[in-house]
Amino acid sequence: MLHRKVRHFLAAMAIGAASLPVYSEIVVGQTLPTSGSLAPFGTAIVKGAQAYFDRVNAAGGVNGERIRVVVVDDAGDSKRTVENARQLAGQGVIALFGSIEGGPCTALLPVVAELKIPLVACMAGSPQLREPFNPYVFTVRAPHVTEFDALIKHAAQHGLTRLAFVHSDSETGRLHLANVTRLAKEHGVSLVAAIAQQGKPDVGNLAKQIQRAKADCVLNHGGYATYAELLKAMRALGSDATFLAVNSGGEQLAKAMGKGAAGVVMSQISPYPWARSTPIQRDYQDDLRAAHPNEPFGFSSMEGYVSARLLVEGLRKAGARPTRERLTAALERMNRIDLGGYDVRYVAGKHDGADFVDLTMIRADGGFLR
Repeated sequence: MLHRKVRHFLAAMAIGAASLPVYSEIVVGQTLPTSGSLAPFGTAIVKGAQAYFDRVNAAGGVNGERIRVVVVDDAGDSKRTVENARQLAGQGVIALFGSIEGGPCTALLPVVAELKIPLVACMAGSPQLREPFNPYVFTVRAPHVTEFDALIKHAAQHGLTRLAFVHSDSETGRLHLANVTRLAKEHGVSLVAAIAQQGKPDVGNLAKQIQRAKADCVLNHGGYATYAELLKAMRALGSDATFLAVNSGGEQLAKAMGKGAAGVVMSQISPYPWARSTPIQRDYQDDLRAAHPNEPFGFSSMEGYVSARLLVEGLRKAGARPTRERLTAALERMNRIDLGGYDVRYVAGKHDGADFVDLTMIRADGGFLR
């Protein structure tokens, strides 16, 4: 029989343990395409992000709590993105994380303001993600205007001075057109064609319009599948115009373009995934190999990885048992944070994230040169 004092001690321990709440995990919601034409892009992002979450969880999680991400397919449809976001918020996720493309990301803006839930690392370059200011939106990647600037400057430096810009027929597309018009003027480039895409565009007609304008370089805003078909149509017409592309599924665009992708100049908003010169590049490669041994390195999974790393830093600063309010406040207080050779900055009234932009060229085999 146990000594009386020992029995009392064990009983007290049991009561104390029973009264302590169990916080075993932090649940994050992610809506993005895992089906449809954008599925390769979305799936690569999920794998890159999960590689970092796996690393964090294996080391004990964040403040003792594991991270669990609930991924819901939206097939790239903005309406489904909003429906998924509301469903996830109703399930109590602490944040919405890592959606992709301008349409779905901008559709989430009024939702997160209404629900007061942080939207972290929506992977799009739309101006509306930054202006007007939304206190619940924390972008990570650089905006398209920074990519446009780098690409148009590159064109001018290489004697390409007749630019065609293909953009979506939307509010976002028109904002991009205004930025491209301004930047072309600043760099001494003539905007000889500005073509708005409506619905499913007639790619052959787009190619003929650009050819008639005698453009020597072409820049895009829109889905990579349409841009890939446009390149093929222009090559079929005998055009040797240089194609300039913002990052929206880097390796997916190269694959869709096929052999004709050789020479396409693409801006990148995440570190070069095949190098090991910075801590975040080395960690990305090691963690992706551990989590997904057969997944090739690429810009999409790297963007997912960088974004996950930022979210985890915010969760750490939010403290144990974080809430949406505490995570929002913690992110805003981060000021400048170094993620391992990739800087992100948030301050009150300005949640722009990183300004990193690099230029690459697609090789004939679909790889990328810096």
